[in-house]
Amino acid sequence: MNKPEDFERLAHLEEATILVISDSHRNTDNFRIILESFSSFCDALIFCGDGAYDYGSLFDSACTNSKDEKLFPPVSVFVRGNGDPDYIPTDIPPHSMDVPENVILEAAGKKLFISHGHIQGVYFGDEILLEQAEENECSIILHGHTHIARHTYYENGKHLICPGSISLPRGGTEKSFCVLTIKGSYIDAAFKKITSAGFESYTPQSL
Repeated sequence: MNKPEDFERLAHLEEATILVISDSHRNTDNFRIILESFSSFCDALIFCGDGAYDYGSLFDSACTNSKDEKLFPPVSVFVRGNGDPDYIPTDIPPHSMDVPENVILEAAGKKLFISHGHIQGVYFGDEILLEQAEENECSIILHGHTHIARHTYYENGKHLICPGSISLPRGGTEKSFCVLTIKGSYIDAAFKKITSAGFESYTPQSL
């Protein structure tokens, strides 16, 4: 996982499918079930913060346990939420993993700006996230923190997406995540909600 050649392949795919998850808040069970159900047909995983320990424990298992070796797609990245530390311990050398504030990822010819959103004040507006994405020439912005799923399109061509929370949804929303598809100018966030029976397609109230 996370070999340089896999990042290069992701950047140049004609079509990329990306699993986007956020705000697990120690609900590793939901995180695992989603990975087991969706990772096999996704090119990458993006985790938008507040659950770094969950991500780390599952990543450890994927690296050390043969039955979990397919738990993650070839590329996976994560960022630090307001409830996450700067680094987390791991079972694999060098036995710690830095938790970055922001990540820029290229997929299918598009640049993605990934951040939890708390530092940019996402509760109060999108301006800082949009400015940072513009500075880094990113057309897709992924964030967490609000626990409310949304896909907002701006006339300047920016797509701003929050997958919601898989653990603690807010504002009358559902426990959710999304599968992002990028193909040329086509950008689609297919939201899924977690139910007692599994998963269902989900349209957030904001859409």
